[in-house]
Amino acid sequence: MKNIGALTIPQPYIALFGSGHSIHTLSGADFELIKSQCFVITMNYAPVHLKGHLNMWSDRRVSDFMVDFFSRNPKETYCLAQKGRVPEKLREKIDFWFNRSEEKLKGNYTLVWALQLLQKYFPEKTILLFGVDMYSEAGKDAKWYDRYTDYDQRLRGSQYDVQSKLNQCAEQISRYCPSAGVLNCNLKSGLSHFPKKDWRAILSMRILHLCSTPLAGAPAHLSKILNKYTAIRSQSVLKAEFKSPALNNLRWDYDIVSPTARRLEELADWADLIHFHRRVYPANIKGKPNLIQYHSPPNSYRPFQTDSHFNGRKLVIAQYHPRYYSDAYIVPNLIDIWEEMYQPEEKPTGRVKIFYSWATEVKGGWADKGSAATRQILERIKNKFGSKVEICILNNRPYEECMAEKRTAHICIDECVTGSYHLQSLEGCSVGALTFNNIDEKTLGYLCEASGQDTHPFEKSSLEDLYNRLSFYIGQPELLSEKGRQARAWMEQYWNPAHLAQRYMKAYSDILQHNQILPEKQTPLISSVVARQAPPPQASMTPWARRLKPAKPGGQFSPKPEPAPPHLTGRPISELFRHYAGRDIYIFGTGPSILKVNPEDYRNELCFGINFAFEKMPYIDYHFLHVIEVYEAIREVVDNRKLILPESLVPQWYRQPSQIKYKNRIPPDNPEVLVYPIQDPKEKSLARKNLSLQADARIFTWSTTTHSAIHLAAYMGARNIFLIGMDYQLFPGGKVHFDSKYYPAYGQQDWNANRKHRQGEEWLAQNLGRQGVRLRNLSSEVNLKVLRHGH
Repeated sequence: MKNIGALTIPQPYIALFGSGHSIHTLSGADFELIKSQCFVITMNYAPVHLKGHLNMWSDRRVSDFMVDFFSRNPKETYCLAQKGRVPEKLREKIDFWFNRSEEKLKGNYTLVWALQLLQKYFPEKTILLFGVDMYSEAGKDAKWYDRYTDYDQRLRGSQYDVQSKLNQCAEQISRYCPSAGVLNCNLKSGLSHFPKKDWRAILSMRILHLCSTPLAGAPAHLSKILNKYTAIRSQSVLKAEFKSPALNNLRWDYDIVSPTARRLEELADWADLIHFHRRVYPANIKGKPNLIQYHSPPNSYRPFQTDSHFNGRKLVIAQYHPRYYSDAYIVPNLIDIWEEMYQPEEKPTGRVKIFYSWATEVKGGWADKGSAATRQILERIKNKFGSKVEICILNNRPYEECMAEKRTAHICIDECVTGSYHLQSLEGCSVGALTFNNIDEKTLGYLCEASGQDTHPFEKSSLEDLYNRLSFYIGQPELLSEKGRQARAWMEQYWNPAHLAQRYMKAYSDILQHNQILPEKQTPLISSVVARQAPPPQASMTPWARRLKPAKPGGQFSPKPEPAPPHLTGRPISELFRHYAGRDIYIFGTGPSILKVNPEDYRNELCFGINFAFEKMPYIDYHFLHVIEVYEAIREVVDNRKLILPESLVPQWYRQPSQIKYKNRIPPDNPEVLVYPIQDPKEKSLARKNLSLQADARIFTWSTTTHSAIHLAAYMGARNIFLIGMDYQLFPGGKVHFDSKYYPAYGQQDWNANRKHRQGEEWLAQNLGRQGVRLRNLSSEVNLKVLRHGH
């Protein structure tokens, strides 16, 4: 049996999560940021909602709960348990054990023991405390997981004295756990033994990117990705744009171009770390921690000798370069695949569009693009296929122009001369185009090291074979489209900027703490359940994009199934905060009026669907539901990335209690779905509800999923919200819903809560009107009068 001392923790921080309600102040995005820089340890019943890297418990009743939990859910974290408190059938799930007497642990609370163990075995790590509140609201519900399971609450009993237990735990922590190396991240915590500090101030770093040449915009892309997906604050600086008239059209979105010496001095003062790209510029950085990243072909580079003052602090992009810069840490060349610029656009029909572009070219080396030969091949293709193909060739054109053309292409050509790939290949795959290059085995190895898996999304071809390969795919339009979808699916799964940015964050953290990038010590945990959190595919006005689903395995790659990553039961809804600012949003329910709708009238609108509305309205961008059984049916037939669910689902209600399948609310626990935090579902008074439109808002829940969908539409920035299929009327025969082919019980429900539904929507209309959002029910002229408040 191993103790926790056998665990390898490469992260610079340990985040220890207690059971206090303050963890609900963290959004899903916050948790992902914390998890990207910290080894997350949770306790007791936490896996029902909060999944970190390791869960610890010491109680037999928690073990009994875990037996049932693991019978219904995969094991996604390490488990640390107390010896003698685990039944035989659960022992195979336990990775590490502790024994109170052998470890000489003092006190009698799991949190107290956890702190003693961590301080003993990982004294070099800083421990950040979350949810260690030491206070309760009205003397009850001291533990956040009581919202998701009443298992522990029932065992504690109604006479449980919450505050006295909290006081006792705080006293033991103060007595047995040194304060050094521990920070309490709840500024309102009743525990004063440890210094208190906001976690954002701890984890946030200020990175300054200094570039002497544009480098195809790669540093600017990286800086924006760090700002968007991490707690890092980043700025990119370019010494000067290209001066050559031949390259004058090439521009990238750097934050600062041609700064003065005074401005550079101010920026250096601001930064915690300087990230040089390609070469040192400027030389005076006032002793700030720094590193260098190589992007270009080497000029007499000798590992460990060239730029020796950067030894241990070198990065190199995962293309052909590591074969020369063998002393550098490999990092991905990142693009933000979730930005509109890098998302697929509707492709032309009736013809195949081929895109090819290049900017600079040096013959005979790694910068050889083979442009002359490639253009000749494309001329032959045009002569052969005529109007069946559209060929777009651009040289030295603005980046935005190239990307706009690329988004609508079926085929993208990078270069088929060398054994490398370039940003062109990543951009082509991101926009759903079949992308040609001639990647060799060494370059593939570097790509795999950066992405963490052993496949690639490209179509490999030599220049000699390119004509025949193009001809083949032009003659197979369905296969060509499938290849494009597979390329986009690969990018979403394996080149997700939110995940890959962690390689840069590791380098920065290592340098700030150790002045060098430490070797990676990957454990089974790090390699298997490290987060691959993906922001949502942007809702598009094109039916093609609406229908885009993850590709099935096939073609040149075969995605491997992985366990779900650590997550707050799914992707955080904060990714869509204000994403549709100023837009009109249509919400389709399942009332009688939906049967009168012509779907084509809404093809180009932004559409939300409630439950099975998609059976009558095919152009749904996001699906909303909150019932467990409905979710179990719908998740099998729609793209799960379009599902928007509450943090806990409710059982289907029946008049006869014996028919109710589930007894408690349960989290959806699906890494693809979007999940939103909810206001207290037990609170029935509208006077105690709120309608915040801030990024950290908890979403209104009342008597129907539609209420939450309305709040979320406003949260996403809608200016006008229109309701269709919310009639406050029953179908013939007294049924609440139409018959669903996916869930028969849906059409059999004979109860309704129309009065309460109407009451909730009136309240929403009033409160949204005060905030400048218009809510209008289009289901019928009668109901139109109900929701005129604030219009």
